[in-house]
Amino acid sequence: MSLCPQPHEYPTEIRAKRSELLRIEQNIRQLSDAVAIFSEQFDEMVAFDETLANEAQRKAKRAKLRRENEGYTHALAALQNAQDAKVELEIDLQFLCEEFSWLKLERRERIALREGHWAA
Repeated sequence: MSLCPQPHEYPTEIRAKRSELLRIEQNIRQLSDAVAIFSEQFDEMVAFDETLANEAQRKAKRAKLRRENEGYTHALAALQNAQDAKVELEIDLQFLCEEFSWLKLERRERIALREGHWAA
């Protein structure tokens, strides 16, 4: 987006931001699913480990599996980055929408003032 879009460019800019937001949300869903699958696998590994005598040991084993599994740590980091990108994009989109609304109101005011001037 340019620094100062022209009034006719705002709808296109807003649509582009919303499309980008959708892609990020899709990515978040995929990454969330991947993280959940890893967690389920870790839970299954812990459940069938007969050497773990109590809940504290099972909890420690799950934490160790999460720390040591590169696929899990990569998916979790990517998920967190995608969530941050989504929030940033939502902020940008909200600002763009508010700026466009303000621009429309400003234009309506100029028209109303002109029409009022002509009526007088």
